[in-house]
Amino acid sequence: MSKLINVTFIDITTGMTLGIYEVPLEQLPQSFEVATTLNMGGSDWSIEDAEPKMSEEFIATGELTLKMRQLKKVKTDDILFSLPTISGHIPTDISKTAQFNDFIFTMHEDNWHQYEFLNKSSFPLIDLEIDKIKEVKTQHTKTVDKSLTAFTKCHLRTTINTPDLNIDLNKLKELLNATEVGSFALKGYEGFVPASFALKTGETTYYGILKGDEVVELSIADFSEHTINEIKQVVDVFEVVFVDWCNCEVIGAV
Repeated sequence: MSKLINVTFIDITTGMTLGIYEVPLEQLPQSFEVATTLNMGGSDWSIEDAEPKMSEEFIATGELTLKMRQLKKVKTDDILFSLPTISGHIPTDISKTAQFNDFIFTMHEDNWHQYEFLNKSSFPLIDLEIDKIKEVKTQHTKTVDKSLTAFTKCHLRTTINTPDLNIDLNKLKELLNATEVGSFALKGYEGFVPASFALKTGETTYYGILKGDEVVELSIADFSEHTINEIKQVVDVFEVVFVDWCNCEVIGAV
């Protein structure tokens, strides 16, 4: 006969006990240390805490308490996005060590390559991406309140791969009068973007990816109203184009 465990189910939101049931041991996991979901009364519940967490312990005592949170299904029509587009090439690998140690710059992954430099050869793909973003902005916009506009759709940019800009890092530093080189990390990741770097000027924070001493990806994060002058310098000297994806603006177009 299967051993029965006396399980107390508690709604962690309200603190109310949902029930106390005898549950066959084989229906319970060996550990609650990993994320666990169960179906109860036709609804899905996430196990937020378990006392005890290991099967050896609740087998010995025959008692288990599960604190749960009900998972509510969200209609896709109710999902809103704060941005009309994000990059489809956000890095997921991490490096435990920083390549440059002058400073560390961190940024949310949704902002990855939202303001980026590309080769002129990226046309007409740039135009194709911008057309899709404009469609989102004109047909999938929702006013939340007087100060906030959101989007019911978000365009994932995937057509343009690594631009391979081949910009000499030292020449870029010299052009921008940047004396320090930092490392770059995405918030929530326990490490740094591999082969990444960051530069700071009085107006702007630049970040990108290196291949040896050459910059193959270059983007802008923090900036001011005077950053446009730096952008035009980079565009002219290195014969690239600059794209502000969310605003569908291009500098240096052919």
